Amino acid sequence: MYDLGSFTPGASGSSGLFFDVFFQNGSADYVVHITGSGIQSFEKSSGVRSPVNAAGGFDLSSPVWSALDADDLALAKFHAGSSIGSSPNYSAPHLIVEFDLSVDTSAGATLAALPPDGLYSPAPSFWSGSLGGAGRPTIVVGSAIFQLHANGTTAVTPVLGPGGLPALQPIPEPDTLLLLGAGLLGLLGVGRRRL
Repeated sequence: MYDLGSFTPGASGSSGLFFDVFFQNGSADYVVHITGSGIQSFEKSSGVRSPVNAAGGFDLSSPVWSALDADDLALAKFHAGSSIGSSPNYSAPHLIVEFDLSVDTSAGATLAALPPDGLYSPAPSFWSGSLGGAGRPTIVVGSAIFQLHANGTTAVTPVLGPGGLPALQPIPEPDTLLLLGAGLLGLLGVGRRRL
C-alpha cells in the first residue's frame, strides 16, 4: 500500500493521475500501471533497462515492454486500486494506492515436481513506486529491495539513486557499467578498423 499524504485533491489534483508499481522477479521485470479506470500489466527482460519518457517515467510504449498474456495474468492474480481518503497516517483526504499479487510458495520443491502456485518469488527483489499524470513530471515515491520470509515478515532495504532520491529502476552496478564501457570501446575499435 502507498499512503501518499502529500497528494491531496486540493493541492495536486487527483484526476488523470497514474501510479506505476515496478518489480523484478528472476529474469523478468514487471510494471503494473494503475489508473482510476483500471490496471495494465507489462513485462520485459531484466537484462534490458526501460527507456524513460519525457516526464521521467517508464516508456511503456517501448518495444522492450510487452503486455502480460492471459496465463501470466492468471498466475499473477494482480489486484490494484486507488482512491482518495484518510488513513491512520494522514487525516486529510489524500491519494491511497493498493496493490497485491500472488506469491510462489513452492520454493522447497523443484520446479519440475510442482507447478508454480504464484508469480512472485519471495527472494530479494527490487521494487519501486512512481506517480505521474498528464502534464505532470513522474515522481518516484519509493524504491527498495524486498525480501519475504517464511514466517510472514518482510525485510525492506531502501534503494537510493543519484542525489539520494528513490530510483525508478535498478541502478546498474559499477562492474556492469565497466563491462558496458569496455564493450563500447571494442565496438569503436571495430568501427575504426573498417574505415
